[in-house]
Amino acid sequence: MAKFTGKSQTASFDSVSVTCITSIEYDDSVDTFMTDCASSAGIKSTVTGLRQISGTVDLLIEADDVTEFNNYQPGDSGAWSHNPTGASPATGDILITATTATVVSRSLSVPSNGLVAVSVELNFDDMTIAASA
Repeated sequence: MAKFTGKSQTASFDSVSVTCITSIEYDDSVDTFMTDCASSAGIKSTVTGLRQISGTVDLLIEADDVTEFNNYQPGDSGAWSHNPTGASPATGDILITATTATVVSRSLSVPSNGLVAVSVELNFDDMTIAASA
């Protein structure tokens, strides 16, 4: 399989296409706790808790694109789909989906010498990373 860039990537949130994506980053972690009880080797044991899956989506918006900005209200939730290779993936290409993604926060960056961008932070209730069919 060839290496690829995310230049043609597509995504949707709550059945609405995410436009002009500049990057998407995911973080999948688990809570860990150290016990005071020693393991058989005489070392503190690690106990795992719950997983948390989150992500950040960065995109550019146009001057009149209030609708795009308002698609990501904090507290909104919906299904998530992300195809890193583009709108028409080949069989076997990566496809990332979640039943429920919730907008945790959004920020708007308006530089005086650059492109206006939106950053959206999401929490995912679940996530599947699989090969597209």
